[in-house]
Amino acid sequence: MTHAKRSTYQDMKNQALDAYYEFCRDEVGGGNSSHMQVLARINDHFEGALNHPIEELMFCVIELILSGGWHEDVERNCRLWIEAWKVNNDINDLFDEISIEEMELFMHDAKVLKLF
Repeated sequence: MTHAKRSTYQDMKNQALDAYYEFCRDEVGGGNSSHMQVLARINDHFEGALNHPIEELMFCVIELILSGGWHEDVERNCRLWIEAWKVNNDINDLFDEISIEEMELFMHDAKVLKLF
């Protein structure tokens, strides 16, 4: 099976922050948008774009970070998804696919969140 080119963790963070920024910019003066709506916009941005298991894991970490601890259900769901991912995937195999720099950046965030 041929996969599309994989996005790097930094690229995914940049895309998520761009989507976050654009949503907030577009909502200025518009009323009562919530942080959950911002997170939904980020999810919409990545809908159908995650083509590799490592991208799915990285996106979940990004989503967990951008949830900011403000939404217990988002945090719980992300953590449960990551735990299930770890059961079904060998992280060491996936790290064979990425550069040392990318691995260090990703693992720094994952360790701050106490995921690995």
